[in-house]
Formats: sequence, structure tokens, C-alpha cells
Amino acid sequence: MFCLFPRAHYIVLITFLLFMISGLSNGGIMAYRLACDLSHKVAAIAPVAAAPMLEDCRPTRPISLMIFHGTRDKSVPIEGGLNPKAGPRRAFPPMADTIRSWVKRNQCSSTGRLTYQKGEVTCTSHGPCSAGTDLVYCQVEGGGHTWPGGTAILERRLGHTTTDISASEAMWDFFERHPLPNLASAER
Repeated sequence: MFCLFPRAHYIVLITFLLFMISGLSNGGIMAYRLACDLSHKVAAIAPVAAAPMLEDCRPTRPISLMIFHGTRDKSVPIEGGLNPKAGPRRAFPPMADTIRSWVKRNQCSSTGRLTYQKGEVTCTSHGPCSAGTDLVYCQVEGGGHTWPGGTAILERRLGHTTTDISASEAMWDFFERHPLPNLASAER
């Protein structure tokens, strides 16, 4: 492991063999970007309340994804379109298009199977996909622009935060099951 900014308030640890990336909103958009541009170094991503904003995504290998999105996210609408509070920018793609494009890219099953259902959260897996990858989509019915299982903040502005799943715990389990392929073969 390598420590960046050792004197900073926040210590960032990076493992050079294995990159798992998650982020909320712009951080999730960045996760999609890194999966497309650095697929040889990225094992898996787990974007939350985000959509890919790339014209062209050509990863060199399949990438595992676990996606979380709320049906009432006004910042990154699930049906796609503009964020009315962000001003004139490019429209977000519909989440259904995002799922379809990654299903095709990773050669997954177009029909998802239910893997988790509790209250307002439904997760479906489209895996197994090529090269042992997976694509899991967790939809939060009534969920806002929030981190599932996190602390509810600015609820009037960001919307509802579910407690029916911990995105942090779910993605940690997901990341453990989807290491970078060369690392997985080295451990055998």
C-alpha cells in the first residue's frame, strides 16, 4: 500500500494491485469514467446516484458494477434528463439505458434476477457476465440523491435516504467477490 498526502487530514491508501471505486453523484460519474478509461487497473465500481456522462466508453476488459439509484432522485433523474437546478448542461442518460449499455458491454444476461429485496430496495443481478464479472442494479423506490444506509441529511433538498440496505456494506461484499482478474489468478 502507498499513502498519499501523509500530513493531510485525510489519508488516502492506494493498493496498486486492486482498484475498487465508488462515489456519490459527481464521484459516481468519476467512477464510470475510470471504469471506461482505466479498465486495466479497475476491478469494480459502485456508483451511487450517478450516471455515466461519456460519449464513448470502451473499456479494454469487462468491469463489475454495483449501481445504486433512487426513483425520486431530482439531481440525477432515473428517467434521464436535465437537473433543473444545475443550469444548462448535458442531459443525464436514463438509468435503463445505462444498464442496457453495460449489459451489452460485459456480455451479461439481459434479464436480471432478484438478489435482494427489502422494503423499498430491490437489487437485480445480470450476471454472471463475461470474464467472471457481474452487474448488480439496486433501485431504491422513493429514494433521493442520497447514500443508501447513510445518514439522512438535507432531506428536503436531497430526498429520502433508505435504511433498507447499507450501500457501504453491500458494495464491500461485492468488491471482495470481484477482484482484478490478474490478482485473482495470482492468489490461486
